[in-house]
Amino acid sequence: MRRVAKCLFGVLLVAVLPAASEEPLDLVGAWYVLVHYSEAESGDAWEDKVWVFEPRGSRLGWTEYPMVVLRDDQGREESLASGRVLRSAGHWNPSARQREEIAAGPGVVAGWARSKTLRGHANTGYRSHGAVNRESTGVIGYSERWEIDGLTGLPVFRRSDEMSGGRAKALAGLVEYRATKLTPEVVAGTYLRDADLVGTFSMIRVKQPRPVSGDAPDEEAAK
Repeated sequence: MRRVAKCLFGVLLVAVLPAASEEPLDLVGAWYVLVHYSEAESGDAWEDKVWVFEPRGSRLGWTEYPMVVLRDDQGREESLASGRVLRSAGHWNPSARQREEIAAGPGVVAGWARSKTLRGHANTGYRSHGAVNRESTGVIGYSERWEIDGLTGLPVFRRSDEMSGGRAKALAGLVEYRATKLTPEVVAGTYLRDADLVGTFSMIRVKQPRPVSGDAPDEEAAK
């Protein structure tokens, strides 16, 4: 199982996974998430992150580390003539050496972590509180709602956000990771952002991430 987990970073290998597990997926622990997608302006692109799930009493804590730092960073970045450093173009996949480092606990920049506490149960799904405060029409409100469904079958991870208030037009966004294949160690499926950006994702169970120092991501690389 671990051998499959370390290799699951390409679309072709997703086919070796069963469609669903017989038991509810146990999310508790750390997961490395790699996303491949395409943009109309810039073509193929990728992003990676680490998710950590932990029990918080009767609730589920979900922390995302959007900045992953590897000792072996070959292929992850490219420099422009201006001196700016961007995430590499195309669909990056880690090398064998990088896969080993990731499995042992990838580096993360803790200062960029985002976390939510979700209520619910594996059988019914988990939800965070995400209501926009509309008490004042003169204040722009922002909220995020994180959700997990389908842990007894094929899980779906959703992030929705909304900005509204006053006379401003409401803005909303949605990111969805929908599993189509899984084992207790690996989840893979489709990725959707704001209804028009489509791709694939894979997430593998890894050891707890190690905190490292890091600079703020370049604006373009963070998109």
